[in-house]
Amino acid sequence: MAPSIRIKNISELPIISGSRNDTRKKISCITIGHREAEEQFSSDIHLDAFIILLVLSGKGHTVINYKAYDIQADTLLLLSSAHLFHFYECSDDFQCQCLFVSKAFTDEMDSTDMIYRRTKYGVRLYNQPVVPLAHPYAVLLAERLASINKNIDRTEHFYHKEVILNRLFAFYLDLSDILERTNLPHTDGCLTRYESIIKSFIELLATHYREEHKVDFSAALLNLSAH
Repeated sequence: MAPSIRIKNISELPIISGSRNDTRKKISCITIGHREAEEQFSSDIHLDAFIILLVLSGKGHTVINYKAYDIQADTLLLLSSAHLFHFYECSDDFQCQCLFVSKAFTDEMDSTDMIYRRTKYGVRLYNQPVVPLAHPYAVLLAERLASINKNIDRTEHFYHKEVILNRLFAFYLDLSDILERTNLPHTDGCLTRYESIIKSFIELLATHYREEHKVDFSAALLNLSAH
């Protein structure tokens, strides 16, 4: 029997759902260890969000859209709502910083959204979402993520949302700069027809899964037969 695929908003994740800070239901930045990685992300999950995962220590394995990757310290994972993923066999010293930015929050990002789009998060990184980083780059991004996390909890600030957006803006600027400087494989335009269909189908799921559950609905939008 094939494993089930879970589709969730970030507010449904146990590591986030218990927070009293409502902002964390839209954007959250947390550090998880091997237990959280394997307990909460042990089977394929689809999150309706933009996800950054930065491995701080240890080693592990992840499967993204049914392709396996080895991950270790200074590895960056860039995932979107078009990715399915899970972790397995993480070492005891595995630690990972996780940034979850929901679509509800990105819709409010205004100019920051332009930076989000400039991170080249398109076909190139859809097909190659795991990026090994030089250690100084990993340290810089870790600092940016820690700053985002700190400011999410500054709920008493009169400009709470604006401060978070400012820190997020700085993070995306650095991320864009690092991706420009990192020698990533060029995969633009290299998706197979099968991969292109799967990508489009997952994006449809992200948009319509709560209201539409019939194969015919998705098939019509993809210009495919239901079979």
